[in-house]
Amino acid sequence: MGNQGSKKSEDVDVKRFLEQAKEEFLQKWDAPSKNDAKLDELDRIKTLGTGSFGRVVLCLHKPSSNYYALKILDKQKVVKLKQVEHTLNEKQILASISFPFLISMAYSFKDNTNLYMVLEFVPGGEMFSHLRRIGRFRFVIYTFVVINMNCYIS
Repeated sequence: MGNQGSKKSEDVDVKRFLEQAKEEFLQKWDAPSKNDAKLDELDRIKTLGTGSFGRVVLCLHKPSSNYYALKILDKQKVVKLKQVEHTLNEKQILASISFPFLISMAYSFKDNTNLYMVLEFVPGGEMFSHLRRIGRFRFVIYTFVVINMNCYIS
């Protein structure tokens, strides 16, 4: 009997957390924050990865001494590959999201040639890179990932 009460309490806590996360997401989605970030505030340290549109670079934010992953997207490549809408959606979602196990975006900006997304730096790498290297996740890892994704979607 004590376990059922504890389980219900945990379910209520999870539901409350998810409701609060959804509310915060919708507020940020409807009213994105403005920022005045500048590229010269970041010291590039090393390239973490490359992709079709650009690269991700480990950076040190000089004013705060925090490390970030700077995603640099080449505007011409984004347009040429018809990914403008996808990129805008990615930016808006990253700016709005605040959830455990998901990377958050500190701020974004652009110049004449590139789009920049300053993302939370989490050592360990991208999940897809690990999956590509391993070939297949063990069931325990797969279960962990799916449960976390399900919690977010629910």
